[in-house]
Amino acid sequence: MAKGVRGSDGFVEAAREYGGSNSPPESEAVLRIEALNPARHSPSLKTRPVLLISALFDRVMSDESVERLRAAFPDADVDSYPTGHESFVYAMPFAVESALDWVEEACGARAKSPPPG
Repeated sequence: MAKGVRGSDGFVEAAREYGGSNSPPESEAVLRIEALNPARHSPSLKTRPVLLISALFDRVMSDESVERLRAAFPDADVDSYPTGHESFVYAMPFAVESALDWVEEACGARAKSPPPG
């Protein structure tokens, strides 16, 4: 399995791999990482709109992890970009604008930017 963010069973493994002298004790690291596991929150999000953002050429997220995430949120909208995991930074301006449009449409509100100056 590729290193990086993984499905729910991979979170514990990732925490163990994290290691290092400055890392928190294993149990604390596992709790921190598990809190970031989106599938863990899927029951509480069943009635809310969900947007998944995907990098089509991601080699950090395993296909298995992506499938588990999509299975956890079967009704989610998916925004895909023709980038890899790291190169997604170049798509960020477009992704942010698209996500804000999605929030406005899905949730009925979009924060207005303050006037310049």
